[in-house]
Amino acid sequence: VSTTTAGAVIQWDEQFISDFRGWPRSVSKDRERLIFCDFAQKKNAIFWSAGGNNRDGAIGANPDNAMLEFITAECQVFHVVGGYDEFAVTDKGVFFIPISVGAPLQPGSVEFRPIFASEISPIKPIQVTEGLIFVDESRTGLYVISATGQTARPYVASEINRLHRHLFSEVKSIAATSATRDFPARQIYAVNGDGTYVVGQFNPDREYIGWLKQDRAGRVLSVS
Repeated sequence: VSTTTAGAVIQWDEQFISDFRGWPRSVSKDRERLIFCDFAQKKNAIFWSAGGNNRDGAIGANPDNAMLEFITAECQVFHVVGGYDEFAVTDKGVFFIPISVGAPLQPGSVEFRPIFASEISPIKPIQVTEGLIFVDESRTGLYVISATGQTARPYVASEINRLHRHLFSEVKSIAATSATRDFPARQIYAVNGDGTYVVGQFNPDREYIGWLKQDRAGRVLSVS
């Protein structure tokens, strides 16, 4: 009978993003950083590249280093959208990441605060002056995240087509126009699954959006 001591083993670091582990399905940018999310290998993860260098993914503790953060909730992060703060749109709701002079976007200062709790579709949200517009899981409801000016509750979510859901069905993409000299009005566009689309007209005087369905422009597949 003989006994042997277990031999040494090798420990190694493995890439979080790779052909083996998977690639992000959503990419955006904000604060001079590339933002990756919607990972198959870690659904509640968000990755930010180094500040000012979108080719630097080395995670560290310095203010301009890359970051990999995780939302504590059990959710799939679909998209991250910038603005005054940043917003993480997930399948279970919307979180905002507060950013200020006292709490800049850097390692050790990322915080996720819930502002909307409901099931949301993976359709890419759009950023507008009023805030953020996204589509719920039913694909008939459009919501906007807008600022309140209050410290305790800085953002609030509200439904913007509550009385017009019958115009929407299986929405698959949304977009918004910016006011220009040639077209001073601003509209929201939502493409339905049957090839029709709905146009929403901003009405700041009455604080609501008017909607009109269009179904005579052929089969619309997407809008941007």
